[in-house]
Amino acid sequence: MPGRQPLLNTTADQRLFVDDVSRSRAVAATEKDRNVLISGEPGSGKSSVLYRVLDRARKAGRPVLMLGARPVSGSRALTDALVELAVEEGWIPEADPPAASDPLGAARQVRRLREAPARALVLIDDPTTEQSLTLFGQLRDELWQTPVKFTAAVRPDVAKALAAPPADVFFDQRVLLEAFNAGEVNELLRRRSDAGESTLLAVFEPAVALQPRAAVALAEEEGPGGRYDPTRQAELLREAESVAGRPGGMLVAELWGREGVSASDVELQQSLGLTRSRLTELLRTLTAAGVLVSYPESPRDTPGRPRMLYSISDP
Repeated sequence: MPGRQPLLNTTADQRLFVDDVSRSRAVAATEKDRNVLISGEPGSGKSSVLYRVLDRARKAGRPVLMLGARPVSGSRALTDALVELAVEEGWIPEADPPAASDPLGAARQVRRLREAPARALVLIDDPTTEQSLTLFGQLRDELWQTPVKFTAAVRPDVAKALAAPPADVFFDQRVLLEAFNAGEVNELLRRRSDAGESTLLAVFEPAVALQPRAAVALAEEEGPGGRYDPTRQAELLREAESVAGRPGGMLVAELWGREGVSASDVELQQSLGLTRSRLTELLRTLTAAGVLVSYPESPRDTPGRPRMLYSISDP
């Protein structure tokens, strides 16, 4: 599998999973019938952790489903998608959903989960702030009346929003995914090398802690001392956050290992939870600060002006 994508719940991918302290804590928390909030920077492996939980729960015979929130727009659509998956899994009987105009439609959908099996577990990957506050805040009491436990993996800004009432008391445990230390980075690369996923065999000592995606980019793209040098990464993150706050740092983290992104990149917008106009503003701010470089897209045979592309600035 491509090194930057989440580890799925396949036997081959699960062999690549590195159980550091924070990720082991996150997985263990979900196995204790708790509502768990997992947070981490882009590239920290949040989706991989959820697939780890999914794999272990299924092997243990526990009812579990996983819902990716990125393709779903709005909180009502999220509850509808959740109920549809519960029907597909055979947890609850099929029924017509409430009308889209029903102000209590989302609550009525959640109530249907009262018929879910005991110890049912729902994993939600990357819900937006609005979706999270609605589901775990406004619909908190409805969720508590179901037998379902929830584990959500979110970005740090969403986790911060969920620290305010009424969502603050929904989760029994919160786990922050930490960056890998040198030993964990080398274990990650050794496993990928053994599986043919990486050509980097030499042990090295990163100057700073690295999130999994950054470590893989370091190994697969140019190696230690190259463009993705961890010291350079740390400098770029500090500079990005100084001129554009946390969103700027998150954008730089997402751009590691990518080439030529644009403000119209829908996947990038969804990953960061930003509108196109806000993403455009951030890209221009970071370019002006020297964190990114911009250049026009190569000419195409289609009409219109070429898009402006952005990449990490070379040292």
